Amino acid sequence: VVIVKDNVKVQYPMQICLLVRSSGTIQAPHNIIIVGRNSELNVVTGCGIIRSVSSIHAGVTEFYLGEGARVNYIMIHGWSRYQHVRPRSGAILKDKAQFINHYITFSPSKTLQSYPQVHLVGDNAFACQTSVLVGSKDENIDIGNAVFLKGKGSRGEIISRLLAKGSSKITSRAKIWGYGENSKGHIECTGMLLSDEADIQTIPELRAYTPNTRLTHEASIGKLAEDEIIYLMSKGFSREEAEGILIRGFMRIKPYGIPKQLEITLEQAIEIASRGM
Repeated sequence: VVIVKDNVKVQYPMQICLLVRSSGTIQAPHNIIIVGRNSELNVVTGCGIIRSVSSIHAGVTEFYLGEGARVNYIMIHGWSRYQHVRPRSGAILKDKAQFINHYITFSPSKTLQSYPQVHLVGDNAFACQTSVLVGSKDENIDIGNAVFLKGKGSRGEIISRLLAKGSSKITSRAKIWGYGENSKGHIECTGMLLSDEADIQTIPELRAYTPNTRLTHEASIGKLAEDEIIYLMSKGFSREEAEGILIRGFMRIKPYGIPKQLEITLEQAIEIASRGM
């Protein structure tokens, strides 16, 4: 349990790291994070596993943000191809609270299923959920995010970058429901296929309950553009280098004003993820 009292800005990022060492186990941490009025907390969590281990990760994280509170949360996962991953999380935001959540996974599990939900119950609250995922081998990923805009003037964004290799399958779900007056939401999902056997499916869901709610979405799935590869090769890069440059550019996301320490961590994690290590 982490509690940040009112009017406290924690200077340095808090780090939480978990490791699975033995097969046949269930890793089930339960985290509760409460951030008081006008306070700020930055968190980096990392979960990993010994490569030959087979187990289940089923972590639960709850966030409670008071009026004017801000939380920047980065979750970085690295698994083995025998691991089943089921993280669960939810957040409640009061007036003018801000919740920025980045999820990155860079090594394959056997299956991954996650669907964090954010409830903006306060007026003028903001939430941004981003996911950077690399699917490889025969991995099955079912990832999603849900944002419920209940307060007046509340805003939410869901942004996904999906890279599918081998015979991996990625299903990306995104839901934004607008209840509050003048609420706004946007979904952006971009997928890239690096194999003829890979599969990506996007499922956006928008629902407005008030006439002045504005909800939008955009989605695209494709492969590396051959003309862009040829252009980079004409500048002296090998084909492998050209593909790497394009993949790294594709995977990058806007950091949304997170502190410099976290921005560096986020960039390094995305760099690793783009290489599928």
